Amino acid sequence: YRNIYASKELASYHSAFERVLTTLYNYLSDLFMRFEFDVERYREERNSVAARFGEYAVDMRRFYEDVDQSYSEVVFDYIAGMTDDYAIDSIKEIMVPTEFESQFNDRLLEER
Repeated sequence: YRNIYASKELASYHSAFERVLTTLYNYLSDLFMRFEFDVERYREERNSVAARFGEYAVDMRRFYEDVDQSYSEVVFDYIAGMTDDYAIDSIKEIMVPTEFESQFNDRLLEER
């Protein structure tokens, strides 16, 4: 913990890490409040972050019902299971959807 999370080298990144986690939490919480266990609606978001989270929620539904009697931790647990790279890739996908980036790049190439 001391050599990684509390290291001097990473101290300047703490606010960025906080923004990543806050953005993921807000995005996934909003989706869960709107879609709950409707996998198709998650897929309509047209990004793999939403689709994978929707599948996770459905797969884990019984666990949360049996153990927790609520779904209050479903978003926290999903984020806690992310690797650092997956969390950063997820933010990129949420903020700049691949489809948009591809269309934007195609337009740039056409203009040249």
